[in-house]
Amino acid sequence: MKNLFLTRILALFILMGFIFPSATSQTCTADMTGTRHFSELSWTTDDGGTCPPVSPYVGDIVIDGPGNKDTLFFDLDLEMTGTLTLNGLGNAIICIEEGTTLTIYGDLTCMHPNMTIDLRGTLNIYDGMLEMKNNCFLCGTGVANIDSLCVKNNGTCDGIVEIHANYCEAQNNEFCPDCMAAPLAVSLIDFSARELKKGIELSWQVAEQGENSFYTIERSNGFTKWKLIRNAENVDGKTTYSVIDPLPEIGVNHYRLSQTDNNGTSQYLSLASIYYQSGEGMKVIAYDGMLTVQSFEPMEIHEVTIYDLRGSQHFSEIAFMGNGLQYQMDISHLPFGIYIVKVEYPSGYYSKKIILADEANAGQIF
Repeated sequence: MKNLFLTRILALFILMGFIFPSATSQTCTADMTGTRHFSELSWTTDDGGTCPPVSPYVGDIVIDGPGNKDTLFFDLDLEMTGTLTLNGLGNAIICIEEGTTLTIYGDLTCMHPNMTIDLRGTLNIYDGMLEMKNNCFLCGTGVANIDSLCVKNNGTCDGIVEIHANYCEAQNNEFCPDCMAAPLAVSLIDFSARELKKGIELSWQVAEQGENSFYTIERSNGFTKWKLIRNAENVDGKTTYSVIDPLPEIGVNHYRLSQTDNNGTSQYLSLASIYYQSGEGMKVIAYDGMLTVQSFEPMEIHEVTIYDLRGSQHFSEIAFMGNGLQYQMDISHLPFGIYIVKVEYPSGYYSKKIILADEANAGQIF
C-alpha cells in the first residue's frame, strides 16, 4: 500500500499539468486581403475558444474581406461541423489545392459577387447545402460530394468539377443540370445516436445500397482525430443497421458514417452528435488483444489485476484514471480462456469476467 500511496501522490502532481478540453460551439472570424493561406490566418472568437487549423473543428467560420483578385488558398485538410461563410467585395478566388480535402458537416455559403471557388482537391458537404448566388463560380479539376446544391444566376467556366449531389436547385445557370448524373452510391434516410446502458447505439436506415460493400462508424469529441469504432458489412435486402460503441467519451461525442463501394471508393454519408454521461461506475472491455478500463469514479489511482479461474495472477498494473477517462492495456500475450479482471480504487473495487476467444472468434466484445 505504501507504493500505491506514493504512486497516487506522483500521479496527482502529474495531473496538475493537464487540461481536459470539452467540445463547444462557437464562431471564428478572420479578415484578409491579398494572397493568404488558410493555415496562416489570424482568428478572433466570440468566446475565446479554439479556432482552425484544429481539425475536426466544431463551430461556425466566417471569412471577411477578400476583394478584387484577392486569393485564399486552402492548403491543409479541414473537417468542420457548422457553417462556413465567405463574405467580401467580389472577384475573389478561393482555391482548394490539389491533394487537400475540405469537409463540412453543415452549409457553405458564398456571398461574394463574381467569386470563383477553384476546386483542385476535394470538397465534401454533408447534412447541409452549398449555396452559390450572383455569379459564384465552381471551377477546377477536383471532385465535389454535396448533399444539396443551390445555384442561382451563375454561368459556367472552363474545367468544370466532377459534382456528385443528392439534390440540386438551379435557376439561370449552365452547369447545375450535370450534377445529377452521378448520385451517391447509398441513399441514406436517417442516421441517429442514442444512449443505452451498454454504450451508444448508432443506427441508420437506407433506401438503396447500390454497389456498397460495407459501412464505417468513427468517433471524435471535436478535438481528437477520428477513431474507428466498427465496420458493418453490407447485407442485400437489409435497410436498417446498428452498431454499439461500448466506450464513448464523457461529454459530446460526434459520430460519422461512411460507406465503401466494392471498388474501394469511399464517401461520407452523415454525422450524428450526442452527449454521454454514464450512470455506471466502471466498464471493462476485452477487444482484439486489448483490455480497456473506463472508470467513472473520481480521478484516483486504480490497480488493475487479471486472474485466471484458479486464482493465479497473470497481470497487474497501476493507472491513474476516473471521470470517464479510458485506460488501455495490451493483453495479447495471455492464453485464450476465461479470466477475472479486478479493479481496485480508494473507495472500493469492481470485478468482471472476460473471455479471450481463439482466432475464429477474435474481435468479439465480452
